[in-house]
Amino acid sequence: MDGLPVEPQDRWELYYIQPGVMRAFDNFWNTTGKHPELVEHYANAWRAVADRFAGNDTVAETPVMLWQSAGMVELQGDGPGTSGAAGGDIRPSREVGRRPGDIARTVGVALLPLILLGGSLLGGLIEDNRGTMIGDVLVTWNLVGVFGALVFLPVVVVSLVGAGALAWQFRFGRWLASIGSGAMVLLASALVYGMVADVVDPPEWRDPYSWAPPLTPLTVTIFVAPYLAIAAANVYVVLRLWKRAS
Repeated sequence: MDGLPVEPQDRWELYYIQPGVMRAFDNFWNTTGKHPELVEHYANAWRAVADRFAGNDTVAETPVMLWQSAGMVELQGDGPGTSGAAGGDIRPSREVGRRPGDIARTVGVALLPLILLGGSLLGGLIEDNRGTMIGDVLVTWNLVGVFGALVFLPVVVVSLVGAGALAWQFRFGRWLASIGSGAMVLLASALVYGMVADVVDPPEWRDPYSWAPPLTPLTVTIFVAPYLAIAAANVYVVLRLWKRAS
């Protein structure tokens, strides 16, 4: 319980909201990332129960099925009955506790705007020819990436901090990463909407000295494609994080 208190209570159910008990459950489910051995210990206990009642389809299956549905354990192998618990192998679920893929996925998606900016800057050095289709797209990517960094970078930082927090406090990291990913979806969607609106309903007057070249429907389609991909990737990250057992 990491030294947190548990005060005597008149009603037994009130013990569940005591700080020490709540921390014990956090450690048990490995949401803190500090005690992964508890998950293995629990799986070993149910493995022993399954071995003891091998051949009995009801005694061991019912509780294991309940904990399996909660994401605590998963069943390996084929055993009798509907879930295979009796005679099967019970192992800690891959959905419990830290998963390096969550962190790597969140970091990779958070860095996509910076990767796009770096690629467009490099492409601009190679194809420095405004007036061509590719040249106009690269120039616009660079302008949006450089001047939009004041907006994009704080969102990227929030997502990266959330990704780092996933390793030691999954629920906090999930909320932080979700906020960052959600903000990035909104920013990318607003940018796509603005670019498409300029083509569908172009302004009556355009600054002839504007740094941004005029874009055609085709070049706008190419321009918005990576931002649509960034938005979709961030949605995927959020869905994956919230699909996890916390």
